[in-house]
Amino acid sequence: METSKTPVIPIRQAIVNIAGHNVLGVLLTGNRVAASTRMICDLLGVDHRTQIRKILANRAIYDSLLLAQVEIAGRKRVANVIIAEAIPMWLAHIHESKVAPEARETLIEFQRVAVQTLRAFFFPETREQSQSAPPKPEPVAAPIPPPQEPPLSGLDHIHIGIDSIGQKEMEQDARLDRLEKQRAGDYKVLEILCEQISDLMDADGSLAWEHQIVLHTRLKALEHHSGQSRGALERELADTFGVQVIEQLPEASWGRIMAWFEQRLGW
Repeated sequence: METSKTPVIPIRQAIVNIAGHNVLGVLLTGNRVAASTRMICDLLGVDHRTQIRKILANRAIYDSLLLAQVEIAGRKRVANVIIAEAIPMWLAHIHESKVAPEARETLIEFQRVAVQTLRAFFFPETREQSQSAPPKPEPVAAPIPPPQEPPLSGLDHIHIGIDSIGQKEMEQDARLDRLEKQRAGDYKVLEILCEQISDLMDADGSLAWEHQIVLHTRLKALEHHSGQSRGALERELADTFGVQVIEQLPEASWGRIMAWFEQRLGW
């Protein structure tokens, strides 16, 4: 089954903090939540296109990869997203040796908490219910109250008031510091998103996204049809069109590429 060529329109989008890292998350119809594959790949230091191919080749999760229309800096863009429940299975197939050394702990943490974090963010009522207090026990006789402390003097009240004010000021400073860090993180995420999407928008002549999906689907069909390995078929296709790897196949040759597949498949 091919991924839909028409981008889905999220009900809501937001920057979600997963294991200490900001990732673009979206809420879709049917109470589905998803996250940006490119941002996760960048955090792990792995190649995005390679991971997209691996997801499409995985029969258990290939239909969890979608195109979503998101809005960044007031402009509508298209981004790859993966349904939250498919994230652990996807990441489980990325060996730690392929991940940037400083991101290996992130790989493990994302497998553990990405699904729960995304769902808790978009459905906070679920989190509140899970953390709600258990039913109150039957009332029991009240214990005998301990002896009361002697009343505080006026000076004691003054000291308590000063301590309370100081504590509130410290809490206010801590809140302001967290807000500043969150704002700085959001701006950085938006900057990264704009750069990534700009790369997608600046066409380099390679195959369009929807054609890449069709290409890998046809390669899989030809692999079963011919009995040749996937690597051999990719090399043959690249040699036929004068490129080193299939990622360099030009969009202008799409019609001839489809004709090549039809000839090989006997259609």
